[in-house]
Amino acid sequence: MNCLLMIATICALFVQLGAAFTTLQPPPQSPSSMRTALSQPQRRHSSSTALSVYFQKGARSNNNRGKEKSKRQYRVNQLVQSELGKIIHTGIIKGDCEYLDDDLRKRISIVNVDVSPDLRQARVTTSIRNASSDSSSNNAMDKRRAYSWLVQNTYALRHTLAQKMSHMKSSPSLTFVQVDVAAAVDVMYLIEKVSSGYGREKVGEFGGDDNSLPRGFIDDMDFDEELEDHEWDDEDDDFFDLEEGDGED
Repeated sequence: MNCLLMIATICALFVQLGAAFTTLQPPPQSPSSMRTALSQPQRRHSSSTALSVYFQKGARSNNNRGKEKSKRQYRVNQLVQSELGKIIHTGIIKGDCEYLDDDLRKRISIVNVDVSPDLRQARVTTSIRNASSDSSSNNAMDKRRAYSWLVQNTYALRHTLAQKMSHMKSSPSLTFVQVDVAAAVDVMYLIEKVSSGYGREKVGEFGGDDNSLPRGFIDDMDFDEELEDHEWDDEDDDFFDLEEGDGED
């Protein structure tokens, strides 16, 4: 009898343990729910990868677009500089244009052209070369005349340039700036000499290389010194005697 009770008690314990184990296990999932659970982290990973690829492509496209824009600006700069130089040197300008003698017009050089990113504005840097050494023209006056001619005929020059560049949508408006290339070269040469350690070996008393007097000064002459009475010449005495004689008459 006792054996039967012990067997029944052991069986009841096993049943309780089985029930407890069953409650601790998670419920079985269907295949569709398992696919959904597995796909969520994969979807997050794929979305982040797609975003990173999108931004990388956007950055690359912006860089390429900037490079294309800079290349396009460079090509337009070269084209405007070349065509404008030909127009000025040949003198074939459409519209009402004031006359400028051929020699001075051909001395105008287009040093540089800087076109804006939208290709609507162009800053044209010009330089007017000096005349030949055997010419009697005034270089400073010629530079003023040539630059004034460029500014006053900007519209006619732009109109002619637009016809030369008819393959483009529009021609940029021109703004002329004058520079003195020769003076700039001289200044750069002096700066280079000074930076390389150039210096005058000796400076004279009056600012020259030696102590000699500058041009226009007379050596050993003191014009403030008063002349003594005995230094008067005989001719001066005769002159004063004549004046006294005239007064007595």
